[in-house]
Amino acid sequence: MPPFGVRVDPFNWLLDGKLGFEIEAGLLPFMSVELVPLFVANSQPPTFNYFMGRDDGLSRDSHGIGPLAGTSIGLGFWLEGKALRGSVLRVIFTNYSYEYTSRLNGQVVDQFTHVERQLFGYFGSHANWGAFTLAGGIGLGVELNKDDRCFPPRTAADPTPDAIGNCGNHQMSIKLDPAATQIVDLSGGLGGVQFLGRFSLGVAIY
Repeated sequence: MPPFGVRVDPFNWLLDGKLGFEIEAGLLPFMSVELVPLFVANSQPPTFNYFMGRDDGLSRDSHGIGPLAGTSIGLGFWLEGKALRGSVLRVIFTNYSYEYTSRLNGQVVDQFTHVERQLFGYFGSHANWGAFTLAGGIGLGVELNKDDRCFPPRTAADPTPDAIGNCGNHQMSIKLDPAATQIVDLSGGLGGVQFLGRFSLGVAIY
């Protein structure tokens, strides 16, 4: 039986409202495959609350099957030659679909959907105590689905694409009031460059 592990990241769950189950199995002694189905557990997590001082501000919901926003798939290459032990280099492709909504006094102001298709290079480390696993790491990647969305300065009307040259690099702007005097860019990262951090707890069977 190949090594097999299941982990969850409690910090992304509590801070960003995203609950991912990291399911991983060894393919070769030095290689593993990982799936991370991700559920939107909180549509208004603390990371959104700082944009507005009201409970009905921004929300992010799954645009997949119920709370399931999608999954990622990754290949792990274990530097010590033992899958699910020690240090790992991963290549990760994500496909998560979300619906973003802004409200003012309970009324919908703006809404759009976006599929995050991101490609990451990731470095992580796993510590094992019997069946218990503590895993963490950081990743650097790019957004492959660059749906530019912005509000030109000359109007407070509907958003227009980057074809008129008013967006900049990979903006996904949402207006917080009908006049578009407050606008938030939800693209994350820097010009399409994305960051990934994990700190996960789980079990591994060898």
